[in-house]
Amino acid sequence: MTDTSDAFRIEVLDLLFFNLAIALIGDAAGLQPSAAAGAFAFSLHTADPKGGDQSTSEATYTGYNAADRHTLNRNTTDFQRSANTASNKILFAFDQKTDAGSQTLTHVGLGTATSGAGLLLFGIELTDPMVLTQNVTPQFAVGQFSVTLT
Repeated sequence: MTDTSDAFRIEVLDLLFFNLAIALIGDAAGLQPSAAAGAFAFSLHTADPKGGDQSTSEATYTGYNAADRHTLNRNTTDFQRSANTASNKILFAFDQKTDAGSQTLTHVGLGTATSGAGLLLFGIELTDPMVLTQNVTPQFAVGQFSVTLT
């Protein structure tokens, strides 16, 4: 089994979430950040999406619009990092469930597309599944969504 160093995990998170270069990979300038940092798109899922894309097992409740996923910018305003864990620095909420019945959310996806299949970068299992009923708004408190590289 190959393991990465703590320093490299931090560099990878900084590249992904803050758009910072990783020095000395490729050439002296390093692995470069994007010209424009852009944003990540969050999606809600009823089962583990990791074997697919952002639309795999995506939520279908009335009010959730998979064509308009929630986005956070790749910067230090929207994300924070502590050691080898990056997390949301701001509260973010999705649209309220307006239909009757319930839907259980088990995962949150982080990907590249605001709609459609999109590249799924991380599928994070919720510690406690979120049972949505009518008039419930799914939201994530500061630090509730986190990615840890080990």
